[in-house]
Formats: sequence, C-alpha cells, structure tokens
Amino acid sequence: MATALPEIFEKVYIVTEADTVKIYDHVHHAQSFYMLERARLDYLESIGFPDKYFFERDLLLVIYSISATYKREIKKGQVKITCQDVKLSEDRRSLYMTQIFYNQRGKEAIVASVHSMCMHAKRRRAVRFPEEFSALFIG
Repeated sequence: MATALPEIFEKVYIVTEADTVKIYDHVHHAQSFYMLERARLDYLESIGFPDKYFFERDLLLVIYSISATYKREIKKGQVKITCQDVKLSEDRRSLYMTQIFYNQRGKEAIVASVHSMCMHAKRRRAVRFPEEFSALFIG
C-alpha cells in the first residue's frame, strides 16, 4: 500500500478570485490554512495513506498545533505548497512536518510547522499510528 517517502512533496494549485479577499486582492490567512490542509491530505494520499485509510480504522489525523510565518502575499495564479522534513515522534503518536507555500511569483509566502496526532475516533484519545504507517518513518 505505502510507497517510499519523498524528501519534498510538491503540489501545484491554481488560486482563483474565489480564494481571495476582494478588498485585499490576496488570499486570506484562514483560506491559506485550508490550502495547507489540502496539501497535507494530498501528501498522505501520495504515500498511500488517504483519510479513508484512517477512517476505516476508527482513527483521525488531527492538528495539535500549527505555527505559520507569513512572508508575502498570495495572489491569483499558480502556486505551490510543499510538505517536507516529515518525522514521526518516538512514541509514534505525533507527526511533524514543515510546509512551505510559494506564491504566484515562486517566492516563499508562508512557512508553517505542523504537529498532528493520531486520535481514536470513538475514545477521543491520542493513540499510536498504525504499524504500516509508522514503518515508513522508522529506520
């Protein structure tokens, strides 16, 4: 099911007028978080672990914390989001990654550090990631 992990996963998106706030003529920070989330989901799917994989096991991948530095505006046009430096914690309950959002001019616009956790859907408690997922990140 799973494939080898890429050092850097890249996803290209088209920002449309619907993605921007008219008065600012750029992407609102809340919308940029949504786009970062889309890229994370695309990354997981690309390595063989779409949301469906977790749902079928009564698991949820939830954001524990996210920190973002905004460097430049993101306007309409082709943009790119990367997922990189992806690491699993020693206890196998947390996943860490860096995401970089490049604007329509190819410049770094947002750098985000994301900490997500695996949570049991019914018990609402953090649990270890499944072994086949963890195996991608261990040795």
